[in-house]
Amino acid sequence: MTKPNPFRYFKTSPGIIRLAVMLYIRFPLPLRNVEDLLHERGIDVSHETIRFWWNRFGPMFAGSENGGKAMAIAFTLIETAKLNQVDPQAWLTWVLERIADQKINRLDELMPWNYSSEG
Repeated sequence: MTKPNPFRYFKTSPGIIRLAVMLYIRFPLPLRNVEDLLHERGIDVSHETIRFWWNRFGPMFAGSENGGKAMAIAFTLIETAKLNQVDPQAWLTWVLERIADQKINRLDELMPWNYSSEG
């Protein structure tokens, strides 16, 4: 028995959905920037639609459901850093330098809103 087409209820072509999700996955862009890039190519879709597509199809494009979940967690943390006006790369470097010595019940201290670039 064949699997049903995951795009069957969508009016937008699978190629456009794939492009939108892959732009969001591949490049560290906010959803509104992906929306702007698609608009420049004549594709009018809202950032909320791209978010929905990411939630629905991100794991499929990531290769596996577990890979998709891990990727979704990573992208959520990166977006959280951006929302807190924190450079994601600097924050991730800071976390990796400290995580081995961090007590498991104090991991919240490593969240982006607790990051300070001064040290």
